[in-house]
This record gives sequence, structure tokens and C-alpha cells, in this order.
Amino acid sequence: MYAVDFETTYSSDVNIDALGQWHYLRHPSTDIYLVSIVGPDVEYVGRPEKAPWDKINGKHWVAHNYSFDGAVMKVLHERGITKAVPSTFTCTANLSVFMGAPRSLGNASRELLGVTVDKDPRAFMKGKTWNDVVALGKSKEIEDYALNDSRHCLDLAKSFLHRMPENEQRLSRHTIEMGWKGFAVDSALVDKGLNVLDWVRIKANEKLPWANDDHTGDVLKVTELARACREAGIPVPPSTSEDDPACIRWEEEFGQKFPWVAAMRDWRKANMLFTKMEILWKRKREDGTVPYGLKYFGAQTGRWSGESKFNFQNLPKGEIHGVDLRACIIPRAGKKFIISDLAQIEPRVLAWLCGDEILLNAIRHGYGIYEAFAVSSGIWNGTRGTFKKNNPDKYALAKAQVLGLGYGCGFKKFVLVAKMMAGLDLDETRSKEIVDAYRRKNTKVVALWNRLERTFKESQSEDCHIELPSGRSQKYFGISSQMGPHGRPDWRASVNMGGPKFPFWGGKLCENLVQATARDVFGECLLRLEDAGLPVLAHVHDEVILEVDKDVTCEDVNRLMAVTPDWLEGCPIEAESHEAECYKK
Repeated sequence: MYAVDFETTYSSDVNIDALGQWHYLRHPSTDIYLVSIVGPDVEYVGRPEKAPWDKINGKHWVAHNYSFDGAVMKVLHERGITKAVPSTFTCTANLSVFMGAPRSLGNASRELLGVTVDKDPRAFMKGKTWNDVVALGKSKEIEDYALNDSRHCLDLAKSFLHRMPENEQRLSRHTIEMGWKGFAVDSALVDKGLNVLDWVRIKANEKLPWANDDHTGDVLKVTELARACREAGIPVPPSTSEDDPACIRWEEEFGQKFPWVAAMRDWRKANMLFTKMEILWKRKREDGTVPYGLKYFGAQTGRWSGESKFNFQNLPKGEIHGVDLRACIIPRAGKKFIISDLAQIEPRVLAWLCGDEILLNAIRHGYGIYEAFAVSSGIWNGTRGTFKKNNPDKYALAKAQVLGLGYGCGFKKFVLVAKMMAGLDLDETRSKEIVDAYRRKNTKVVALWNRLERTFKESQSEDCHIELPSGRSQKYFGISSQMGPHGRPDWRASVNMGGPKFPFWGGKLCENLVQATARDVFGECLLRLEDAGLPVLAHVHDEVILEVDKDVTCEDVNRLMAVTPDWLEGCPIEAESHEAECYKK
């Protein structure tokens, strides 16, 4: 194995966040000025054009952020600097998070290797060219820093790669390569959407009491908003986040009486979508495709997460001011989308983990998950496929319970969950009745909560590794307790080594276990699809977007998705697929 690490110029104006990785690396002002290579017979640091690429050609390469360093290699190849192509590669950042360590090299080295990495040179390098570094007499310091990064990176791979199963190594590589490939966009639709949203912003700004003459400025400026609220005699919203339910309720309550409140809401929604679509426009390559970032093991359960600037895991659904971002994402020429997801995978996994054979048998006999739950709970026992049509209120209640009560949700929170997930309006008294009834009838679920909580608490002052059916483990570090606000112990743990501690209880541990197991089922799906030659364009939770030839059918995809792993024997897995001309359900 050979560790490779690159250093490049970057500044506030020319950086990855502003331009995206692809355009940043090809920007005229970006200089790939240093590479460090460490391996069995190589220890080099210097200009890339002088590096001994011939010695590592076709070998196993290691980099801590391979999404970036591998992309740099592509640029060097374009420039004819090197013909070296790794036959396989390892991203030690992905290896680190798989091991339960932090993602950054410095923190991962501290937790896994017990060494301290000096990151001061990194801060010094920001905004400087190599000529600046030389002129300031810091070249030797930066070269030593780069070499040490590669050494630590190689040590991580040598020490821990054998503990990362081959399927997880494949998923790590798959994640990086998928982001590099990117997706195609409808350029005309993006341009049209940007124009519409910009017009909405301008017109909304005109109605704000603090608007500038040119209809620009900080629309969401807290001080101005607070002053306008005081003058109107209304409360200040707790936030201006588009995802905050309290802010949404504030807008609904006062939007009709005060036009500027509605205008702020319109501006906020338009600006949120404009910002995302502007990224599509800025990052679009000459061939009309957009690369994107996806984090392997972005969540503690092993699930993926998106990058902050353009999160493919959380793109807005439907139209906002007549603009649909997802409709801008289209297949490449000659291809089509098949969008498939694992049907109700989490409640199925929960039933399997609990050994709820009544519920599982109902699913096996063709009942939908909410029907099956109603049957197993004694809520309903009618003809298969008729529950929703003939009993809409009971169906909504069953749906709310399946989605909201399997992980220890209390009656106060269930009021909100039932409203959000099933459109039910419950008071706290009725909510408590439902929650209590669920726990009386679903004793196996409650027993699982208690068993997990007991295991967790017995690991106090230690780490707790809960083994998943797949053989992987869900890790918790430094478990401790302290007296909580209600006179009960508050149990906490970190989800990565040396990280902050969060509260955990039986229901939360159960949720982690279910999500992690579902993630492992989905991971096997991804690899089967790739092995079958069906390229994965992107994926979101339990949903996969495939960019395939016209002759591929939904049935082909379902056969590959709906496979129960050997380690989950007896759990009925199903998939639902549809074709699409853009990324829309």
C-alpha cells in the first residue's frame, strides 16, 4: 500500500464550497503544488510532476480523503503529469468512521493510533501559494506536515483495514465513485427556475418593512425582524428556518393579517430553493452533469449523509413557487431512471428483531404493513387490501403507530408525530390511551427496548458494542449516567471515540438497531445492483435511483432489491419500483 496526500492553494474566493470539487481543481488559480507519497520503497514529498509515479503505478493507494485526492489524480492525468492509476484504493476517513473514530485525520490518529497531529501548518497554508510558503521560509515545515499526514494515513490502513469487511470497503469506494460520476441536469429548466425564483425574491422583498431600495440585503436580519414584530404587536418567531415547525406555525398564524409576514415566508422558500439550484448551475460540467458529495457512514447507524451545500439526501419535494428542483435531475441520453425502495423496511426489521411472528406472517400473506399491524394488534381483521378504503380512520391510526411508537415515543410527542405522519388531531388524553394500548399489546417490542437498555447500562464506564444481525456492531463509547431533571438517571454516550455525549434509552437504542440493520440490507442491495451492471446514480435512505438502459424493467430491479440476506432469514423483504424521466415519484 502507498499513501498519497496532495496540497493545493485555496482561498475564500476559490474553494471547494464555492465552486465544487471539479471546478475548483480545474480553476486557473488552483495550484496542486505538493504531493507526499509514503510506501514500502517510497518516501517522497515535492512537486507532483517530479514524483515517482512509475513506482506506484497499479498499486493499492491510500488517502485519507480519497474523494478529493483521487479527484486530484484525475486532473493530473488530464494534464499528462502521470499515467498512474490505482487498481484499488482505500479512504482512511471512511475506514476511521467505520471503526467508530472521528472522520478527520488528526482526531482519527489520536483515537486509533495514539498520536497527536499538529494541524497549525494547515491553517497557515490557507490562502497561500507555494511561492508564498517558500518566501515566508515555511517550505520545510509544510513538507514535513504533508509527509506526516501520509505516514499516519498509511499506519491507519495497515493497522485497521483488515477489520473492515470487503463489502464495506466496496461500499466506501462505491460512494466516492458515485459522487464523481454525478447526475445530468436539464440546463434550460435550471435557468428557468433560477429566473422565476429570483423574481419571487425581488417581489417579496418589496413588501418587507426593512427592504432596501434595490430590494437586496439581509432579508432575515434578526434585529430588523424583531423591530417589525414589535411595531406590529406580534411575537418574534423562534427562528427563520424553513424546517422549524414553530416558524411555520408563526407564518400561518400571522401571514394573512400582515402581508410582510407572508412575503418573508415567500422570500425564504424562494431563496432556499434558489441557493440549491444555483449550486447546480455553478457546478455543472461541460457535459451537463453535476458531481456531488455523499458521506459514507455519515450517520452513527452507518447510513449515508449528504454534503452541507447540496444535500442529495434532503432535496425539497414538489413545486415551490412553480419550480421543482427534482424535475431538473434527468437521465443521460439514451438512459432512463428506475427509482426503487425497500418497502417499509424498518417496521419489517423491527418485527423480525422482536420475533413478532403474527405480524411477519400477515406480511408474508400479502397484507400491507399497516394492515398487517392492524391484524396483529387486533385493531382490524378484514379482507386483505380493503383496510384503507373501508376504514380510513383506523388506517391512519395504524400508520401513526407503526411509524411513531416502535421506539419509545411518549404520549406528548406522539401528538405531533400522529399529526405529521398521519394527519391525526389528537389531544394528550387520547394520545396517552393509544401509547399505553400499544405497549400493552406489543410486549415483544417493549421487551427489546428493555433488553437493549439493560445491556447499555451494564456497560457503564466502558464502551458498548451491540452486535447487528449482519455481524457489524453498533458502537457507543464512554457510557455514563448523571441525575436528570426529573430525578431519574440520564444515561449518555458518544457515538464516536472522543466525541460529545448524547442521551440514550431503550427506545432510542432500538431505533439505532433497526436503522443500522436496514442500512446493512440496503448496502447489500447496492452491491447486487452494481454486480448486475445496473449503475446506481444516487440513493436516499432506503431508495435507490438507477440510470439504466431502456430495456431494463422494474421487475429486473425488484428481483435484485427484494432479497432477504442469509443473516436476516425469515424477514420478508419487498421492493417497489417505477420508471421516471426525471427524479420524481
